[in-house]
Amino acid sequence: MLTPSATNVLDTPEGAWSAAELRQATKACAEHLRREGVTVLATRLDNGPAWVVVDEATRSSGVVHVPLPLFFSDAQVHHALRAAGADMLWLPATGDIPGVQRNFAGLVQVREQRLPCTAKPMLPDGTRLVTFTSGSTGTAKGVCIGAAQLDMVSRSLGHAMQSLHIRRPSLEDVFLKLTGRLIREEEGSKDQFKLNMRRLGRVK
Repeated sequence: MLTPSATNVLDTPEGAWSAAELRQATKACAEHLRREGVTVLATRLDNGPAWVVVDEATRSSGVVHVPLPLFFSDAQVHHALRAAGADMLWLPATGDIPGVQRNFAGLVQVREQRLPCTAKPMLPDGTRLVTFTSGSTGTAKGVCIGAAQLDMVSRSLGHAMQSLHIRRPSLEDVFLKLTGRLIREEEGSKDQFKLNMRRLGRVK
């Protein structure tokens, strides 16, 4: 989570983001999600500042975040949206994509689509993130992850980077390490996640 004492906390090709800027954008996103009554937000965004802001906003507003890979086919995306019970989708603001243009604090621009969700799947209590992989069969498989697991991985990564005495990681470095660790944890030791994660091949 972002702390008031931090200065520049995110380096990107476009420049550095301060903690104050990230908090401002995060607050704007979170307030919008609450007003709209969103419970499960799916996103298809690059690994950039918007992704970080959205993830922080969903956690602070109690919304489940479902980040979908950009390489997913339309069929895989539709399956993941149904399986997770997403009621809103955020896409990059560029391009000829249908939806409502949203601008949060002048820092994050997305294209918003409201999704018809007639049947909500029962996600495990405490779920804050549902991450999908394509799997060997091509059918998207999802894992529910709780806040405690996300915090644990984030802290362990921070400690590991400090002990190595290397440069501050870029956003892409952190994202790749985080997702890789979560996938290995899920595949190698499911018992550590207990009720906070579950495979979502087909949710009824």
